[in-house]
Amino acid sequence: MLAIVVTGAVLIVTSARDTTTTVTSGTPTQAAGSPSPNDVGRRFALGANFDDPVAIVTGAPECGVKEFEGITSVKGQLCVIRWTMLNPGGERRVLVQPVVTMIDDRGGEHDPAPVTLPPAILPGARVDSAFVFDLAMYRKPMRMTATLLENGKLIEVAL
Repeated sequence: MLAIVVTGAVLIVTSARDTTTTVTSGTPTQAAGSPSPNDVGRRFALGANFDDPVAIVTGAPECGVKEFEGITSVKGQLCVIRWTMLNPGGERRVLVQPVVTMIDDRGGEHDPAPVTLPPAILPGARVDSAFVFDLAMYRKPMRMTATLLENGKLIEVAL
């Protein structure tokens, strides 16, 4: 009973927080002080079936890096986007060289350095990797599109 009362009190207190919004004509409405929404941590289905593998961007892009696993920046900075693929299904799935494009804050398109993946992901298995993009200084990743499986679907991730 005490747990229910405490939970209810916490929900009441947190729902009563001030969510003041500021509106300037011609700009979208967004809560003051809140970051723009992104898809970090969200699961993306890589196929049409329920038990097809899923991809997760595991953290915000790490930019400003000069060197990462033998890759050196030529344009000014590397942006590293770490991701994980999980195979919850009961079938082995063939992996291909990912087709990935990242769009920066000025609309520029960037391809990642080649990544080395296993030939397949086994049932219940996990693959951890990172896409590494070479960007000019002061550019920021905004969106990434990717196809990670043979005959898989295209996913779009807000960064």
